[in-house]
Amino acid sequence: MKIKPLLGHLLCLKVQYRTLNIMKVTLFMMFVCAFQLLATTGNAQNATIELPSRSVTVETLFHEIEKQTDYLVVYSNRELNVKEHITFSKKKAQVYELLNEVAEKAQLKYEHTNNYIVFSKSEHAKEMQQTKRTVTGTVKDKNGEAIIGANISVKGQNTGTITDIDGHFSLNVSPRDVLVISFISYKTKEIPVSSNTVINVVLQEETEVLDEVVVTALGIKREEKALGYAIQKVGGEKLAAVKSVDVGTALTGKIAGLNVRNSTEFNTSPSLSLRGESPLLVIDGVPYGNMSLNEVASDDIESIDVLKGATASALYGARGASGAIMVTTKRGSEEGLNISINSNTMFNSGYLKFPKVQSSYSGGQGGQYNPTDFVWGDKLDIGRTALQYDPYTYEWREMPLTSKGKNNLKNFQELGFVTNNNISVTQKGKYGSFRTSLTHVYNKGQWPNAKLNKVTLTTSGNMHYKGFDLDAGITYNKRFSPNGTGSGYGGLGYIYNLLAWSGPEWDVRDYKNYWRVKDQEQNWYNETYYNNPYYIANEILSSTEYDKVNGFASGSYTITPWLKATLRSGLDVYSTRKEWRNPIGAYGAWDKKGYNELQTPNGYSINTDFMLMANHKFSNISVDGFIGSNIYFYQDNTHTSYTKNGLLVPGFYSLNASVDTPGTSASISKKQTNSLFGKLSLAWKSLLFLDVTGRNDWSSSLPSDTRSYFYPSVAGSVVLSEFIPMPSFFDFWKVRGAWTMSKTDTSVYVTNNTYSVRFII
Repeated sequence: MKIKPLLGHLLCLKVQYRTLNIMKVTLFMMFVCAFQLLATTGNAQNATIELPSRSVTVETLFHEIEKQTDYLVVYSNRELNVKEHITFSKKKAQVYELLNEVAEKAQLKYEHTNNYIVFSKSEHAKEMQQTKRTVTGTVKDKNGEAIIGANISVKGQNTGTITDIDGHFSLNVSPRDVLVISFISYKTKEIPVSSNTVINVVLQEETEVLDEVVVTALGIKREEKALGYAIQKVGGEKLAAVKSVDVGTALTGKIAGLNVRNSTEFNTSPSLSLRGESPLLVIDGVPYGNMSLNEVASDDIESIDVLKGATASALYGARGASGAIMVTTKRGSEEGLNISINSNTMFNSGYLKFPKVQSSYSGGQGGQYNPTDFVWGDKLDIGRTALQYDPYTYEWREMPLTSKGKNNLKNFQELGFVTNNNISVTQKGKYGSFRTSLTHVYNKGQWPNAKLNKVTLTTSGNMHYKGFDLDAGITYNKRFSPNGTGSGYGGLGYIYNLLAWSGPEWDVRDYKNYWRVKDQEQNWYNETYYNNPYYIANEILSSTEYDKVNGFASGSYTITPWLKATLRSGLDVYSTRKEWRNPIGAYGAWDKKGYNELQTPNGYSINTDFMLMANHKFSNISVDGFIGSNIYFYQDNTHTSYTKNGLLVPGFYSLNASVDTPGTSASISKKQTNSLFGKLSLAWKSLLFLDVTGRNDWSSSLPSDTRSYFYPSVAGSVVLSEFIPMPSFFDFWKVRGAWTMSKTDTSVYVTNNTYSVRFII
């Protein structure tokens, strides 16, 4: 209560009218008091107020007026919303300027009597309040999908709601209110209510935020800054820029800690090592038992997220003890029907480096010509002759010793190339999307008859209706290669044959006709160990035909905005046909008398999990987690049959043509793992994060009394850049830490070596 101006009032009121003189004195004193009040009021109105900032609440303005002037502000808490924020044109202004501005922007009116300022709602504001109505609408993303749990609030008020499972909302507002719509990973939007009764909102994705969203264990998307372990993401566009035969090759040099060991041999997939261990492959949230990156077409990949270390993939138990590679495939993303066709061809110009060999001496040793072994024989290109094999007459005759075959490897090689062609069709509508893709890869190797045909057909789709979401896909892989022989260090290796252990006195181009007697004798000078390279390429065959189908289905139901149930199952089935054969008369192959072997590996795996997921926010603390169960089962079968002691009929490759009774073997292995798992995550203001997970497995490959084992993990992170002032060249700084205990069960039948499910005849 201000007492200085009131004191003048009290003095004036105590003057008594006794005599005329006294009346004169009194009138004089009243004039003095009036002038004093006018002076006080005028000074107060002209007083300058400095606000803490341009944007303050109405309550803050009232407080500053009372603090910096002699005015007392009178108002009713029930009538006025003093928590409303007002942005003033100036931070420092005279009192009457601020009064007029707050009255206009907050729909108020004011009166000042002496040094009292009385605030109340303006007539227009009262009319507006009386016309409050219910506004409804929906909140969706750019693809037309409902955003569940989006926050709808009235600007400057503590009034709001969230969208339901269909993206709908309903809120009681007045025409002068402004709605604020927000949701994580989307840009906040403000919309004036005005005369609208229906407001439909489309939120735009926040690019910078989306770039930080990664796929973690069990296919759950999370912000990267919230993770207490290492993870790295590669976009699908980087993998499709230059498309190789195997996606694994395209990862070379793109992931820190991932060692991609590419092979120079034809049709050999690279081996992937993550921090020295073999990571688990997960496709669309399903850890298949028989899949590899070789079965995924680069045009079908949306992104790859690599979980590094046991903590990152602890929710996968023993299978994820070495980290995981999470592959997310594409879905229909654009409205309507879309067709995409692309083709990529890459030519192979040869090897980067060859072994350095001499071309001045013939085959043999100690200066003596001998075509059967070693490369330190007679001197070449000096007019000497020797008894040599003529590949055109099939006879041995005296011929000059020259280095005509010094470029044998180059002359034997052919132009290699890879062509990768893809066509995809997508359709997206109100309730979901559909995508189908066909990819054909043809790989022509640098050796004769080295070729690979690879076909990948993928169909996937998703749908959503009210609280139900369904995502499913199926992929068929077909690969065929007529010959994989010719690699490695040995009698059947081309480089071994042409560079290391044969002299340059013969020209490989003279041996394209590799038969001396069809199906019985090869046209070749060496009858001890090595073979005609063209004979190896076309007759000593190791062919592979491969079929694989994998599919998954995932359904989820949003029970409440904070609780969701998910059921997901994935299945892969494979069948392979491998055949080895060599004709009668082959050297250094499987059998000089002729050979035929047939192997048919096949099997399947199935992975099913159920999860109950929840999330909620308490003031500045966010809590989310889930509990779930998993069943994983696989079975592998292999049957092998082969001829014994040669073939009865030259050129007829069949087990029925075996000289003796064919040999045969069969094996089977199967395993099941049952699991329970859960996770709890806490976050404070999106600055401090803590994750705790646990998984218990029961493995069929262990004895019943020891088959249960538990995997705990703890991970945390702190975004220090939000607490500590950072220089301009640092935009983000996070400290993280993690701990886990990983365990691995045994392989099938390891605990029982006495008996084996294997039959050999």
